[in-house]
Amino acid sequence: MELIDDGNIAVFGQADPGALSQIRTCYQTAYKAALMPDNHKGYGVPIGGVVAYKDAISPSGVGFDIGCFVGNQEVELADGRKLSFLAMIEESKQGIEHFGFSVDEQFNVAVVKLERPHQTRTAKELVAVELDNGATITCTPDHIFYTRVGTEVTASQLSEQDGLMPLYLKPYGKVPLLERAYRNKRMKLEDYTGVYNPSTELWHLVHHLADIYNMKYGLDIPGNGPIRHHVNFNKLDNSPNNLRRMGWKAHFELHSEFARERAIAGEIGFGRAHKLHPEFYSKMGSENMTRLHQRPDFAARLVKRAPANLAGYNQSPRGKELAKGVGKRNRGSIITYNKSERGRLQSVESRKHPASCSRCDSTFTNHSEVMKHYHAEHKGVLNHKVVRVTPIHLEQEVPVYCLTASEHSNFALAAGVFVHNCGNKAVLTDMTGIELRSRISLIMADIFKTLSFGVGRKNNEKLDLQELEEHLLGIYLLLRY
Repeated sequence: MELIDDGNIAVFGQADPGALSQIRTCYQTAYKAALMPDNHKGYGVPIGGVVAYKDAISPSGVGFDIGCFVGNQEVELADGRKLSFLAMIEESKQGIEHFGFSVDEQFNVAVVKLERPHQTRTAKELVAVELDNGATITCTPDHIFYTRVGTEVTASQLSEQDGLMPLYLKPYGKVPLLERAYRNKRMKLEDYTGVYNPSTELWHLVHHLADIYNMKYGLDIPGNGPIRHHVNFNKLDNSPNNLRRMGWKAHFELHSEFARERAIAGEIGFGRAHKLHPEFYSKMGSENMTRLHQRPDFAARLVKRAPANLAGYNQSPRGKELAKGVGKRNRGSIITYNKSERGRLQSVESRKHPASCSRCDSTFTNHSEVMKHYHAEHKGVLNHKVVRVTPIHLEQEVPVYCLTASEHSNFALAAGVFVHNCGNKAVLTDMTGIELRSRISLIMADIFKTLSFGVGRKNNEKLDLQELEEHLLGIYLLLRY
């Protein structure tokens, strides 16, 4: 626990920057304030914020979650899955962590931790937001969406053709070179997942963003090596807890051993290829070569001689010397060629080759001109537009759900748009203390019946002993000081 602002605000655990700013604003008209461990930005009073007034009454000293989704609405996860709120709740009970996507204040995309998927309340009034990509989002009318230019709009206020802040994912090999934030041609990254950054109009590698998350929270350090290794060998699973930094040599040896085990198991290699494509491999080579390879004596000679010859050469003085200087020789040859008259001429000619824009096929004299055109003419072109917003009135209330996105208070749905996480509303009253005392039981019963406050009051959230002590200590400090 930390006391800030001359000891007038108690902060438990790590404070969300948005929630911290809001609780400071609340304190300006209050006596004391506190921020509980599970805090995030709300509409005015942060979720997890406690505000104490002197000579004033505000039943809204407790906030409530608003703006929620139906249980089968799916969230886009960094591990490559699309998971519904209901499924996330079940996995959270098993201790499984979830990571997704968010945008910061400059609308740069980031990988963040998604916490506390839970039922927030029940609702009869919903809206269905249909997008131009065919997806439909069903939520409460007050849930906040982000437009393409970053403004906040509730679901009920969305209009046809409104452009929303988009989430796009696709293999990096399908991203044109000019649109890549990372353009190292030497790295074989075609099969890795790329994500579109709304702020820069460029595509980033998702596992690089997950690595940034690990660095930010001290879960890894650059000194461990330059390679971002996927622990489960699944390059599409970009959860930060599935990435760790390694050196080149250790990474190569790890993958070599993994490939050897898969080859022995028949999952990869020629044996696997022959099983999958028997007709193709049966036609390879001439009939004579086929007969030759079927001869036991010939096959035995190959098995014996080839590995021995290769091993002998690698262990010879010449083989060792050549192995040491491979990189240096290649580097020296390239530098020498680039400095030669032929190399300089080819470099000049390459810059004269026409290049085309990947969006509109306009042709320019070189790639530099394409880049200028691209940023001037196509900035902000990627978004998801609203096709229709349909109010839904139900005869019976249904559960609605939300979650908490760390850091930026928003997350991406599998529908391909960013939305605000759980919000908070304050309720003011002009009732006097005498009036309130006689009716407080009825008022609080009605509030607790309508709203979910997370802990107790027949809700499903549980507190361990340490969390309970922290909450009680926060209440004690407010009453004591």
